[in-house]
Amino acid sequence: MKKSYLRKLGKSPVSQTKRRIQALLREYVLLRDKKCVICAAYGRDSGRRVMQADHIFSRAIAATFSNLDNVILICQPCHGFWKPAHPLEYSEIIKEKLGKKKYEKLKYLSQTTLHMTARDWELEEKRLKQEINKLKR
Repeated sequence: MKKSYLRKLGKSPVSQTKRRIQALLREYVLLRDKKCVICAAYGRDSGRRVMQADHIFSRAIAATFSNLDNVILICQPCHGFWKPAHPLEYSEIIKEKLGKKKYEKLKYLSQTTLHMTARDWELEEKRLKQEINKLKR
């Protein structure tokens, strides 16, 4: 049986920029959160757990794709246990961690249609690099 990939990686300039944005979001959330927002386990530096940058609302939504509040750091065990198996409880934990106001804003944005140009994505990439530099200072 032939192996198939879930999704082919796009080769367009926009697809490449969006992949770089996702890498920047991961870097940002590692610096900002430092540990799993659910169980407080540390990751990358201690080597204890694999840490993942989890999008609260789907990456398919342009309005929340690169929103810094839409990404949290979560360890692989918590991600695998809470999000798919206990989505309601997971949602409540995230609301508590983010605060109701931020969560509701993200929810609103997730229902918004936003059309981004290649230049818009490039500007988002630049903004994320600036945010990362702020955290490194």
